Amino acid sequence: MNIALTDFLTGFSRALDLLTPESGNRGLRRAFIAMTLLRQQRASEAVQQGVFVAALLYELGSERSWGLSDCQNLFSQVSIISDSMPLIFEKNEPLIYCRLLDLVDNFDLLTLNEHHRGQYPTSAIETLCDSIGSRYSLDDILSLRELEYHSDIWEKLASPNLLNDVRAMSPFSSRTLNEDDLNQLASFFARIVDLHCRHSVPYSPMVANYCVKLAQMYGFSQSGIKELRLAGLLHGIGKLALPAGPVMKSCALNANTKAYLKAYPMITREILFSIPGMFRTGVIASSPHEQPDGKGLPEGLYGTQLDLSARIISVACEYVSLRVNCNGISPSSTAVALSQMQIKAAAGLLDPDVVNALRMVIDYEDMNAVKSIKIDGLLEGMNNDKSYI
Repeated sequence: MNIALTDFLTGFSRALDLLTPESGNRGLRRAFIAMTLLRQQRASEAVQQGVFVAALLYELGSERSWGLSDCQNLFSQVSIISDSMPLIFEKNEPLIYCRLLDLVDNFDLLTLNEHHRGQYPTSAIETLCDSIGSRYSLDDILSLRELEYHSDIWEKLASPNLLNDVRAMSPFSSRTLNEDDLNQLASFFARIVDLHCRHSVPYSPMVANYCVKLAQMYGFSQSGIKELRLAGLLHGIGKLALPAGPVMKSCALNANTKAYLKAYPMITREILFSIPGMFRTGVIASSPHEQPDGKGLPEGLYGTQLDLSARIISVACEYVSLRVNCNGISPSSTAVALSQMQIKAAAGLLDPDVVNALRMVIDYEDMNAVKSIKIDGLLEGMNNDKSYI
């Protein structure tokens, strides 16, 4: 897969914007403003790269549905973006670029309230000037003021083509992600979704794990396995549009939440479709709630209209949901979960062949686990029995 770092980061930035849909595209606007100021100040490429990432993912440092310490720990493990961690999670530090990002973030908030979008936001900048010295750098404020005569900048900020403009300004040029970097980023973003949903276990990685094992059993190519793994990791991105925390019984949800619950697979698809090279991943990732009987979501595909990847991710999601504490329902044992899935398969809700394949995967895992225990016990006995020495 040939995925550009810039495309992946801007795609996830748009996913984070789902947390505050009324403010839309905040990450893109922050990145656009920050890059404009840094280019004007002739900042180094390394500085631009660190600020670009932080501007896009600034929401991660907000006290939202996830714990900041958990999020920061996960972020530190993603080598390709870890240099931006202080700019996101140490916002009160007197670092020059922490102050710049704070300025850009508050500037964007103030401009949202301006009456004339696409024009120089006079009142917003005047408000920010009151904090020169105590909060913001004079040089940064002056850089903002110098943009007064660049009308194209304010027009682009209000344009529906802002995503393309931000990608064009990226300091990462055409840098593509190698397999390790792509897996790290996808796993990180999957865990952010899990934290938002308050799963007590790595739900999305577990789904991806069973997707991979089923794909291997069916003889998928290496590229097909990688694609399905990514879909398993990222299938829940659209859930960022849902209220924080686990979705309890559907009867307790209000009408708006029910609408979002039905819409989130399409939101996932839209976000992944916006990342060049991830079209096929987006199709699979948005398919967990499709059903062979044609009554699933989001498209109600029937029978053979559902390809094998879609049927696999549906079974993987169902199994993990049953096995962990999800949606306010107590976890089921392996036997109970598989039994319930066979009942659903008979009713046309799941593919029966894939459910049987999953049973074979689990039986194989159990058999290997028993063998491992026996071998470990034998080795321990040999070490304790001097007659083997």
